[in-house]
Amino acid sequence: PETASPKVMKEIKKEVDIDKYRLIIDWCRQLKIFTYTCFIFGFPFETKDDLLLSKAFIESIDTDVIHITRALPIPGTSLYEKYSSLFENEDLSKEEGMVFGHQKLLSQNITEKEFKHIIQEVYRKVYLNPKRIIRLLFSLPITNLWRLFKYAILTKSI
Repeated sequence: PETASPKVMKEIKKEVDIDKYRLIIDWCRQLKIFTYTCFIFGFPFETKDDLLLSKAFIESIDTDVIHITRALPIPGTSLYEKYSSLFENEDLSKEEGMVFGHQKLLSQNITEKEFKHIIQEVYRKVYLNPKRIIRLLFSLPITNLWRLFKYAILTKSI
């Protein structure tokens, strides 16, 4: 769903019923279908409360893998058109540490430190859950587990 905040969903024109996502993930779990969910954090209009809504949703679902990326303005999108003046003469593909993207998009009501801390809390809650660790050990090839572990260490996600 990319976010659990109705306000952010409306802004990015992706209004969906978050409870349907939860139901689909539950069905997949019952059918033993591997689930991979993606979220985008750090929209310039996103508040700390919006991030905490997404954090609570992620922590409440029983998905196998989560991935959080930072909002990145792609040329041709409304996000880019609206906020491109922040990025003149900059390489937007640059890795910014914990999550891919650019911190200039971060709203004024949350610090970079708070932002990264919220993401780190999510990753810790999800990936340091013994039940999930065991499930991943039996679901993923060892090379994928190694890449996931290596990425978490290198980016200080956990």
